[in-house]
Amino acid sequence: MLLPHGCSVRHRARRATAPGEKPCAHKLFEKVCHRLTAEFRRASIELEWARLRRRCAGDVRRMGTEMASRSRSDEAYVIDLCDRVLGTKAHRQWRFPFLLGDPGRSGRCVRLPVDAYYPELGLVVEYHERQHNEPVPFFDRRITAAGIPRGEQRRIYDERRRTVLPEQGVRLVVLRCSDLGHNGARRLLRDAERDERAIRAALQAAGVLFMAENGEGPGVRLRKER
Repeated sequence: MLLPHGCSVRHRARRATAPGEKPCAHKLFEKVCHRLTAEFRRASIELEWARLRRRCAGDVRRMGTEMASRSRSDEAYVIDLCDRVLGTKAHRQWRFPFLLGDPGRSGRCVRLPVDAYYPELGLVVEYHERQHNEPVPFFDRRITAAGIPRGEQRRIYDERRRTVLPEQGVRLVVLRCSDLGHNGARRLLRDAERDERAIRAALQAAGVLFMAENGEGPGVRLRKER
């Protein structure tokens, strides 16, 4: 192996050095080590970055699949009808700062989502599928981050929504699959005209007032509670 000035590592190592000066071979070895360390760190960073990119790409694909699945769900169908009946778009999966779940293993409480929130009306609409009203062992027995079965947690959170939302001045309307046309498996038949009438009746029973045409279009407001 040749070094600058045409001398070998062995020859340079044997050369006399000044007091405190390291032999050239030692300097070369340290230089190589530093270079290898830097390259290793750079390779490690690039590898970690590649892993992060793959993980993010997987998360994006999973989120896209979940969003597509949600958009085809009975819940999305019901909220679409609510938007049509009320004449306004809901904020879907809205999370209020005052509506919190139980602490998880880290001790952190996450905000609970609601299916649809209409801020102009101060109204929340929840659609309860069969698992909210009857036991579904396949889903209910799973253990949540809070350490309780999912079925029990669902009942606790449903009751928390019924209690906390009115305390904060938000009206809650719960629609169930039994209120709409459904088959024996409790899947909606999606008869939009019939379901719209049922949703309108449920909203009116909860205090939603539908105003007649007055030159500026029909209006909607909430009846004040006594």
